[in-house]
Amino acid sequence: PSRLASVFIGSTSASWLSAIKIPSGCSLDGNESHCVFTTADPFRKNATSIVALGVGLRGIIYAGYAFSENILGVDPWYIWVDHDPQLRLEGVEMADNVLFSYSKPVFKYRCFFTNDEDLLGGTKADPLGEAVFDTKTWDTLFETLLRLKGNMFLVGTIPFPDEPSLRLASRRGLVLTQHHFNLLALDTSRWPYGSDHWSWTEYPNLMAYAWQSGIAELQNREVVWSVGLRGLNDYPLPCPGCSDEEKAQLISTAIGNQTEWVRAAQPNAELITYLWDEGADYYRKGLLHLPEGIHIIFTDEGDGHVQDIDLLQPGSGLYFHTAMLNGHANQLTEMVSPARFYEEGQEFVKKNSTFAVILNTSDLRPVPLSTDAVMKFVWNPNEYLREDPNSTQTKFITEWCTQRYEVDSGAAAKLADAYNTYFNTPYILQGHGDHYLANQINSLASAFTSDLRNDGQASPALARQAQTAVPQSLSYVETLNQTVSSLSSLIPARRLRFFGSHLVMQVGLHLSSLRTIDSLAHSIIESSKGNSSEAVTLGTTALEQLLMVFAYERMGEFDKWDGLYMHDWLVNYHRTRRILMNTVAQLNKLPLPPVQKSSGYDTFYSYQIVHNNFPYFNYNDTWNGEHFVIISCAQCVNSSDGGTFVGETATISMEILRSE
Repeated sequence: PSRLASVFIGSTSASWLSAIKIPSGCSLDGNESHCVFTTADPFRKNATSIVALGVGLRGIIYAGYAFSENILGVDPWYIWVDHDPQLRLEGVEMADNVLFSYSKPVFKYRCFFTNDEDLLGGTKADPLGEAVFDTKTWDTLFETLLRLKGNMFLVGTIPFPDEPSLRLASRRGLVLTQHHFNLLALDTSRWPYGSDHWSWTEYPNLMAYAWQSGIAELQNREVVWSVGLRGLNDYPLPCPGCSDEEKAQLISTAIGNQTEWVRAAQPNAELITYLWDEGADYYRKGLLHLPEGIHIIFTDEGDGHVQDIDLLQPGSGLYFHTAMLNGHANQLTEMVSPARFYEEGQEFVKKNSTFAVILNTSDLRPVPLSTDAVMKFVWNPNEYLREDPNSTQTKFITEWCTQRYEVDSGAAAKLADAYNTYFNTPYILQGHGDHYLANQINSLASAFTSDLRNDGQASPALARQAQTAVPQSLSYVETLNQTVSSLSSLIPARRLRFFGSHLVMQVGLHLSSLRTIDSLAHSIIESSKGNSSEAVTLGTTALEQLLMVFAYERMGEFDKWDGLYMHDWLVNYHRTRRILMNTVAQLNKLPLPPVQKSSGYDTFYSYQIVHNNFPYFNYNDTWNGEHFVIISCAQCVNSSDGGTFVGETATISMEILRSE
């Protein structure tokens, strides 16, 4: 259009809509559906309007962001892939009869879960000490999810239910939910009474009080409630001497009570329970008994393979990882290929198991490609089911590279081939990522140091272990690294830093780790033969190769990402470096440098430690564990609603629980 266009963004019930002709291709067929189109301006002659319509609040939000993406050219991932929107003072050229239509989503809930968030927790810590990230970072996460047409957020690993980040998510129009051990929004990591009091058989009234506090805090929000029963801090339910049948009965009883409490507060509430770890085993054996209306969430194992996928049923959902901290998967680099997800996701579509996809992204920054593949699928899987998963992956990655790197189709095809090669790395196909590589180095180096200290050389047993550890994929990744280096000439200058921070850095981290393992393994082998000089040379080379990991990580640290990988506290390549330094020092008969203490959750969740208001972050006079009194006696039975006395008389003792 030659004239400036008016822009209308709103709902299908807007009063001005009666003056606008909605094109037949605009499919507003259910909640969250939306479309963007051009039409004759109802208020100006010979002028054009751009209309963005949505059904429901989130439909309107999606319509606005669809206008931003399709008309203004704003990348939904712009924050996380360094693709800042361009200021267009000259205006935007736009064809006549524009129409972008999005029918209602196939998966009802589409969720991000920022978990094991050490990188962002370190670089984006809240200066007010009220959340794991500052408010701006939370807001950018919520914005990104909405731009990707997500609608639900699991706000961090261990938040209290009254933290401001949860309020902000609700204000952004997002649904809240929980994972498989912070059930009903209870932060069990800060359970102050000791593990002995986390017992559904002995102290059900205490646990009921704590769980109901989360319901009380969030009952006026839009929530999908997670119910179940596990041990503290993501451990299996403790019940010494109990059979599987007895444990499953405890879980079933707890879920029954939790369901009643939630539905008393929110009669139309939706509830989920995860088949995580032992829960999956109990379900497979037919031991779990769930109230009507509970949606079962099937889970992957951190490598994209879903457990018990043959047991899918209509109305269930999926908990999936594009990043996971489990000792062998990925926190710092991509690992789960789009094809892997397509293979699993299609089974959920076939069985109408489309209630939710809860996507664990850890710190998000390292895994935008795999995460984007999941988010596009869960809105409309149909276009991803027409071909085999590998062909669909190639098509998706080609389009992803075209948009992210601003390259032509020929360059995008070459980049897609490199990404495919990366995802087809043999150990990555087996579900092994950067954490696996770091732990390989840790294991070999620690054992080698011990042998050197005790015997002066590597033992035959360790030499055999080293022989099996020699990486078979080293030459494969070396060739890939050469290919990736040659592709930089295809990338426009303005996109080179992201290219370096994603594909170049991630391939380089894997290559440097493999070279470290290779040199270290051969150092051990030579040491076991008594060739100390060769062992020293190879051990020194291993350390030099490991230092290249940090050189590659620096490629991903600029502008808002400065210092990002310095806060790698969970995979912890910093600790790996200190362990290997110990080995090299022992090889050279030098004093051993101190090994850095391994950091954990309290490093980036330290803001919670100074508070004593459990089960909330802020003081609350109604819900305060300091007020809780446990009554014990031989003639009474504790229950989730307080307990009952048995007989005519009873001698009781009272214990005021303190959280010191």
